[in-house]
Amino acid sequence: MVKNGSKNVEDIEKGLDKEINENTKRNISEDINKKVIVKKDYAIKCKNVWFRYEKASPDIIKGLNFEIKKGEIFAILGGNGTGKTTTMGIISGIRKAYRGKIKINGTVSALPQNVQTLFKEETVEDELIGVSSNLIRKNGINKCA
Repeated sequence: MVKNGSKNVEDIEKGLDKEINENTKRNISEDINKKVIVKKDYAIKCKNVWFRYEKASPDIIKGLNFEIKKGEIFAILGGNGTGKTTTMGIISGIRKAYRGKIKINGTVSALPQNVQTLFKEETVEDELIGVSSNLIRKNGINKCA
């Protein structure tokens, strides 16, 4: 009887292992199917974005809408005080719009709140160039017409 009991326990364990493995495989498949990556044809999209510095102050950005497609070169042009830097601050997450949505690669985006985690270099010039601007000036490469 004990032998048969042991055999039955082994059969039950094998059955449980099989069931667990099948369930695990099914759950993994379901998880993979749930995490379908939807590729968008835009890199950054702003939809009806509004911004002001304080509640009582006037709006600086009013209903901003644009899409920057992947691989596209995009420029923000305008005179002094027209909101270029503020717009870049909103896109980068340094500033927060009070209305509208900003999507990066199809998802509503939030970047780190600590500004020091966004930039490594001391100046925008250094950040864009990737090397010290002093080194560039010293080598005479930074000459403008």
